[in-house]
Amino acid sequence: FEDTVKKSPSSARPALMLGTVYLTEKRFGAATEMLTRASQLDPQSAESYNNLGFIFLNTGYSMEAEQMFEKAISARESFVPAYLNLGYFALRIGDVDRAVALFEKALTFEPSNEKVRTALKKAKSFE
Repeated sequence: FEDTVKKSPSSARPALMLGTVYLTEKRFGAATEMLTRASQLDPQSAESYNNLGFIFLNTGYSMEAEQMFEKAISARESFVPAYLNLGYFALRIGDVDRAVALFEKALTFEPSNEKVRTALKKAKSFE
């Protein structure tokens, strides 16, 4: 993807793909740079915001993570991974009611998603 990013500097998709590769390799600095670029090139890229949120959450920037997950949902209301991540974040800070609401909302888009069902069950066990 690095060559594609160089050849297509104004295209968001290669930057998103390269940023995602860097994320899986835990190269958070490089991933942040590429995903930020992707989100600037395509402000409706829910994947970019969600992945940035994941990086921020795992590098100690909780408030920024929350903002990115919310941006992902704003960019694409039906983007279930952002609801999951924002719900997990809500659980982490002890906001069980918000987590339950987020997981329930995610199920309206993907009713058979087992990951969401499991998260919802876990969240409800804390109520």
